[in-house]
Amino acid sequence: MKKTIFWIEQDLMSRLRLEIESASKPVAIIGGHYPITEDGKAALEPFDSDSFGIFSTYTMGLAVELAGYGKSIGKETGLVLLVDDHSQMEDQNWYLKKDNSEIKKLVSCVDDYFRAFQVPEVYQRMMSDKGLGVEDLIKSEDGLFFQESKYRQKFHDETSLDPSCSGEYRIILEEIAKQGFGKVISFLPVRCQKPTCDAVGRYHADKSNPKMKIVQVYMISEHGIDTPKEIFDMVYGGVILMKE
Repeated sequence: MKKTIFWIEQDLMSRLRLEIESASKPVAIIGGHYPITEDGKAALEPFDSDSFGIFSTYTMGLAVELAGYGKSIGKETGLVLLVDDHSQMEDQNWYLKKDNSEIKKLVSCVDDYFRAFQVPEVYQRMMSDKGLGVEDLIKSEDGLFFQESKYRQKFHDETSLDPSCSGEYRIILEEIAKQGFGKVISFLPVRCQKPTCDAVGRYHADKSNPKMKIVQVYMISEHGIDTPKEIFDMVYGGVILMKE
């Protein structure tokens, strides 16, 4: 994959708008990726040393802007909302141990969150501002969200290997492709760069998968990163775009 580093948001978005303009098939845009806590609450804003910082709301804003731009020029786009229900848990592989009585409360809280799922209000406002609505969200098998633990468990069940970002992301890409999308633009935490790039390679290695172009945008997602300027700061390596 070819690597390009961006230091200015405007330059990044100009490049990504070109990806929308050049698309001959519908484009899926992954943004707004956020975690939930052990008590089943969405953690959209920085809340402790392990939080995503402003990554979640910032990338949702970028994704919505691109989707709105696509709609304005007659391109079909859809938003993908990933919900991380493992990284903030004391036992990050809890979903493989649902029969364990010690995590019964955790399982109940997570199940309750997704059973009553509502798109976060701040995301709905962002979408509305660009003429978008929940109908512009790409649905998973479970609804308007892609629950990460479901894909991690599926990968484990298929391979008996330890769950990982790589296995999870490959299955998500496959599900998106099967819905007819010919390109994916993903905003992802930079800490996930290696496993998700590996997932792209594994996706393409399986010749039964539909052809799909994949563009990955990596940026820092840590507590204490409070402004877009910091995200693009060279101290943190800028924002990385990876394209095949």
